[in-house]
Amino acid sequence: METMDSSILDQTPVQSYSTTPSNPKRGGKKIWIIIMLVAVAIAALLFFRQSGATTSENTPTPSPTAFVEEPTVAEEAKTTTTPEPTVAEKVKTGPSIQVQNGSGTEGVAGTMQTALQDAGYDSVETGNADNFDYTGASIKAKDSALATAKKIKTQLTDYAFDAEIATLSEDSDFDIIIIVGK
Repeated sequence: METMDSSILDQTPVQSYSTTPSNPKRGGKKIWIIIMLVAVAIAALLFFRQSGATTSENTPTPSPTAFVEEPTVAEEAKTTTTPEPTVAEKVKTGPSIQVQNGSGTEGVAGTMQTALQDAGYDSVETGNADNFDYTGASIKAKDSALATAKKIKTQLTDYAFDAEIATLSEDSDFDIIIIVGK
């Protein structure tokens, strides 16, 4: 092997490196301070935004609760009332009646329906007669409701009823039909 010339090695410059910077940067601390301030500002903004949203919501205010003392057995027995019957439990009393408008004037049958209900008849419906040429008032009744029809004539004195009560067919949907004319 050839020997190396030591003169070549002597000619290479030797550089030395230092572990401490020769020109320290002074702006490094400022950047960290700015970053920290921005982070704190963002955190504060998020905190206030979140807490502001919860306070603006309409939260129901709890109402005060009242203390209700339960009645004793003796008091409960005193305050027990009979419940009202439901519509399905109510039994219709009296005959089924239909009032027909035979005059053509609106509301005539409704007026008599109200008068009959005020007199105590609870099963009263309205409708139109086969024509609007009737005069006065006439009553038709099944044989089983003839006594009630006579009673209606005496109760409703504001109406001029025909002298005779006509017989109503037993297959009729109503027990009594009253036709109100002009």
